[in-house]
Amino acid sequence: MTIEYFETPVPHIIVRNVFNINDLENVWKELIFLTHPDKLLPPTTTQSAISTNGNTIKNNHGVFLHDIYQTPNISDIHRAMTNVFTKQFCEEVASTHMIYKWFTELTDESFLLSYYNDSDSYLPHRDVSIYTVLVNLYKEPKAFAGGDLQLGEDGYTIPLENNRMIIFPSWAVHGVTPVKFLNAAQKFSGWGRYTISNFRMYLRQ
Repeated sequence: MTIEYFETPVPHIIVRNVFNINDLENVWKELIFLTHPDKLLPPTTTQSAISTNGNTIKNNHGVFLHDIYQTPNISDIHRAMTNVFTKQFCEEVASTHMIYKWFTELTDESFLLSYYNDSDSYLPHRDVSIYTVLVNLYKEPKAFAGGDLQLGEDGYTIPLENNRMIIFPSWAVHGVTPVKFLNAAQKFSGWGRYTISNFRMYLRQ
């Protein structure tokens, strides 16, 4: 795992090789299990951002893990994410810039899993939290183009990369460019773009 800090367009952090081999293998088993239209829900049910005229601006499917598991630690995704957020990791993030000084104090144990099928995207928006944490995953070889993160008012593009975390202040405008499958594929084939989101906003108890 490597942690890099970037100043522009807004202070953000990129963490490569987020999950170790064992956690990544277990996470993928759960992703495959959940990739089904009866389990991943439409955007209107996963707290999507909305436009000024009240329309949902997210076009993907997803589910909050706490809506599936009464005991969160049953989820391998939940365990893998909490394994990343060690005291040392949080302190290193907090040391990168004063804007992240509260990173060690804030948490939210809820995780949102999102899956982007062909043509899915997320228009520019802001999150209602303090810090936004995103982990992106996809099967290799990558079967689609697009799905990049756009960050900041001018649409600075961070190309999609597998098993990578991006951390940024939630007030920063961000969105996801459309996913375009390279070949015809079943809608919930599992060859699309996965994102595990964590919106950190609550003080640790």
